[in-house]
Amino acid sequence: MANANSLYKISLKSACCDDLLTCLFMLGQTDVLLFNCMVPNKEYTLEELAQLSGKDKTTVFRSMQKLTSIGVVIKNSRTIPRGGYYHTYNLSDIDNIKKISIDRINSTHEGFIQLLDQLIEDISTRINPVL
Repeated sequence: MANANSLYKISLKSACCDDLLTCLFMLGQTDVLLFNCMVPNKEYTLEELAQLSGKDKTTVFRSMQKLTSIGVVIKNSRTIPRGGYYHTYNLSDIDNIKKISIDRINSTHEGFIQLLDQLIEDISTRINPVL
C-alpha cells in the first residue's frame, strides 16, 4: 500500500525524491535511508553503513542486496592482504541511476497502458456482450 500512496503523491505533484525511489523500485524506508546515506564516489562497508543509518548489520546487508539487485548500488569485493575478503558498496554513477529510473518509468507507463486497454475491453464486453 505504501507504493500506491507514493504513486498517488507523485500524481498530485506533492512527492519528494524518497517517494520516487519508493514507487519506482518498491523500496522500504530502510532501503531509502541507506540510499540517502551513501555519497557518490565513496565506498562503504556494511559496518560503516550500519553506523551511519543506525540499523543493524543484517538489516543493512538485506537492503544492500536489494539496492544492488536493482542496479543503483554496486557491490565490490576487496581482498585482505593476509587472506580473506570483504565487500564494499557504492552508489552507481548518476547516469546509470537515471537510465534505470527512466527504464522503470517507461515500463510502468507501458504496464498502465496495457491495464487501461484491458479495462476498456472488459467494460465494452459488459456493455455489449457477445451472444
